[in-house]
Amino acid sequence: MCEFRVYCFTYFSKLRLAAIAFSTATLVVAMGLLPNVLMAAPERYQIDPVHTQIHFKVSHAGFSDSTGVLLRPSGVLVFDAANWAAAQVDVRMQASNIEYHDTAWNKAMRGKRFFNVREFPELRFAASGFTPDKTGLNPEAGQSGTLQGELTVLGIRRPLTLKVVFNRQARHPYTLRQTLGFSARAQLNRSDFGMATAKNTIGNAVHIEIQLEAALIPKVGPSAGAVKK
Repeated sequence: MCEFRVYCFTYFSKLRLAAIAFSTATLVVAMGLLPNVLMAAPERYQIDPVHTQIHFKVSHAGFSDSTGVLLRPSGVLVFDAANWAAAQVDVRMQASNIEYHDTAWNKAMRGKRFFNVREFPELRFAASGFTPDKTGLNPEAGQSGTLQGELTVLGIRRPLTLKVVFNRQARHPYTLRQTLGFSARAQLNRSDFGMATAKNTIGNAVHIEIQLEAALIPKVGPSAGAVKK
């Protein structure tokens, strides 16, 4: 009887040790796979139309730079902090939202000689593939990179390169939603988009500065990580 008890104790002890070993191995494997799971799915962010501002300036006869802003842009940003190369962005802007802080200037800029908002009501910037200036799984404040995309103005699409600086990724203190913040700069020639009016007094080079905020969109399906075409 004693030998049977010893046998049972030894047998169940081995089973217990085997179960512990199996659980430990499973946990180790799961922990090893966890980063890959987290890195595998870029997330979609809705561009904040209030805190995203697109400023531009152009020379005014060499005397000063005339500045304007495109208000209330909309769109989606796809971003994975561990894989910046998978980033995508699609921003749409209403030409009628161009603001020059002057009634006469607004009328002129929205008119047929410039942005021609009746025939071409929308401007669009779409890009995929972001190249960081340095590698690293987690972006740091101030980390920069280049975003290659295409800008459509007056129905004409041209390549545009943005120099982007990452500002922050964190939970917003008011909305409590995960939020991204970027700053960006670019330069283009307005004549490349068929806008050559008043070329002797209005500069050709247009300097663009962007401040962007975007809030995380909850996932609703397996294709939630893609920008719609």
